[in-house]
Amino acid sequence: MKRSTVLNLRQIGITDFLNKNKIFLLMAITFAVGCIAASFIYPENKKLQGIISDYFLNFLSHRIDKKFFNVFISSFLELAFYMLVIFLGGSSMFGVVLIPFIVLIRGLYYGGFSALLYSEFALKGVAFNALVFIPPALIFTLCIFFAAKESINLSLRLAR
Repeated sequence: MKRSTVLNLRQIGITDFLNKNKIFLLMAITFAVGCIAASFIYPENKKLQGIISDYFLNFLSHRIDKKFFNVFISSFLELAFYMLVIFLGGSSMFGVVLIPFIVLIRGLYYGGFSALLYSEFALKGVAFNALVFIPPALIFTLCIFFAAKESINLSLRLAR
């Protein structure tokens, strides 16, 4: 009979991965907390509903009846400004506190946006979310996590 090997986390390298990417995981958890919090807070909070509905109308107005290149440039510039704020936050000692807060706010926007689509449009909102909103948001969110990781590392070096 063949002996099976016992899985060891050190052999797989998960502990090394977690040690090397603590800040990345912190950003992912912060973003997820923001998304979940907005999903639960959204139905009761009228101010958040107003902000998210304005964000949704702005999202649609920049994309309806526009050429692909114009949509691409406007989306890129919006996201580039957001990345600039994260990198500028990393250029100070306060970036360690500021950057997770920025990621949390972005998570609140994404969670509120998904809650708005589901509450207003039901299944059509879920389809819109899955096909139009989530694919670019996923790419941008990963970019934000990597940028936040580097900015926090720079901020920690400045603090030392």
